[in-house]
Amino acid sequence: MPKTVLIFLTLVAVSVASEPSAALPGEEVLPQTQTDFREFLEFKELPHIEVIKERGEPMHFAHDALIKELREVSGSTPEVFARDEWYHVPTQRTMIHLLKWFEALVWKYDAAYRHEAWDCDDFALGLTAFCEIAAGRDYDLTHGFAWATMIVQQKEGWSRVPAGGLHELVLVHTEKGFLVIEPQNGFHVRLEDYPNRRFIRSVFFN
Repeated sequence: MPKTVLIFLTLVAVSVASEPSAALPGEEVLPQTQTDFREFLEFKELPHIEVIKERGEPMHFAHDALIKELREVSGSTPEVFARDEWYHVPTQRTMIHLLKWFEALVWKYDAAYRHEAWDCDDFALGLTAFCEIAAGRDYDLTHGFAWATMIVQQKEGWSRVPAGGLHELVLVHTEKGFLVIEPQNGFHVRLEDYPNRRFIRSVFFN
């Protein structure tokens, strides 16, 4: 088969596979980052971190205020591990760029879900680790950043993850409030709209 035809068929196959599957009856299709397939073909540097600023300086979110808002919005009382006194607030645009970059990295290295080997906790830790690397390049990290891994009781299925057992995701506070991210597929939703918000068990801010 000529190379040009083979390349074309490969692009078509992967493009079709990357399309979100149709919703089942009664199921809502949640937003994805919608990374264009052509973006996977190019190497991209880790995105720069943008933070919310006040009077030209990065805004600092107090440790206690961060936890208080989390509990109020979620309606739950999770165990929260937050080691810093103050936290920078990344922009929502920054988080979407980081998520798209992470999706491309996962695709490039074929880091597909593997039970116990590369599953929900690995995806969540992977995304937040790269967030920390990006933040360390752009800031002196005298303050933390308002992103965390989050363990929930998966009472309701969400983002193509069925109900049952514990599940780990990423939680981040942006200028629009808390955002819940499923790093396995790019789905994201405001915490107040997340169906398992009342069943958060633990949250780990750096």
